[in-house]
Amino acid sequence: MKLNKNVIKKIFVGFLIINIFIFAIPLLKQTIGRPNCTGKLFMVSAQVLNIVYAMPLAKILGKDNILVKPIFDLRDFLFNQGYKFLPENDAERAMWWYGIKFKSYENIDFNDYIKNKSHSLNEETKMLYILNNSYENLEELSTKKIKDKFFNKNRFWIQGYIASKYLLFEGYTLSNYYRKENKLDKIKYPEQYYLYYLPNEIKKIEQIRKWTNDLRTYYKKNNKEGYKKLYNPEKIINTYVLDNEIHTIILTSKIVNKKFNCNDENVNVYLYTYKKIMENDNKLNKIFPNFYQQKYLKEYINSHCDK
Repeated sequence: MKLNKNVIKKIFVGFLIINIFIFAIPLLKQTIGRPNCTGKLFMVSAQVLNIVYAMPLAKILGKDNILVKPIFDLRDFLFNQGYKFLPENDAERAMWWYGIKFKSYENIDFNDYIKNKSHSLNEETKMLYILNNSYENLEELSTKKIKDKFFNKNRFWIQGYIASKYLLFEGYTLSNYYRKENKLDKIKYPEQYYLYYLPNEIKKIEQIRKWTNDLRTYYKKNNKEGYKKLYNPEKIINTYVLDNEIHTIILTSKIVNKKFNCNDENVNVYLYTYKKIMENDNKLNKIFPNFYQQKYLKEYINSHCDK
């Protein structure tokens, strides 16, 4: 049965009205009484487009589908326009990057990358770009001020979330890249240790540790309520877990490079966070000791150090 013109018109009008509400409500919430309104207008539009249309369709049809790609192109256009209107010295740019680009990286690109076992050079290159882009925005979020009070209030837990995901992206992506490109001797450098033999990557992780500590100090002084929430044991990615992940990589790198020292301050931080996770996180404490890196590092410390 063919739809008549009146039915089509009603469907179109209904679709239009629904979208006006979908876009108008967050636009009003994000702009009224808050700084950088022009940039926010573009960013909110890009974010809503991303959440309501781009990502759901990409999960069903694929990001490169002929129907989906134009939506991502429009999203990126709106994001780039909004980016231009936000001050260069304000980390609000990185907050919007997290809400728009990073969410897509995490839920679409990285998931597709994991599912696809045979990665092409284009896929590897794209993941390396995502990794570098994540680090750049993590640096911006960690080192610049934010004028918007709402964003400033929530920046620490977002910084921690990005940092934790960065460590996951980094380990998985670099292992695949260096194994495929034969950049390292597979016998001398087992696959699970690729990351630990890359000094520039370890320096980045040490820098993330510094940024995390600096922001934690700031929150402890200026946002005590937010600071307490960061240690909520019900959150999988809380500061104990992030600190443990960071120090696990740093210490394991020192072990495989024969630079490990029992008196290293990183050892005490690792053991402290390990203990806190086991005591407080009911979701992790049953499986945490069996994670390969945790088991290896814990056993090494127990056998070599008087701790």
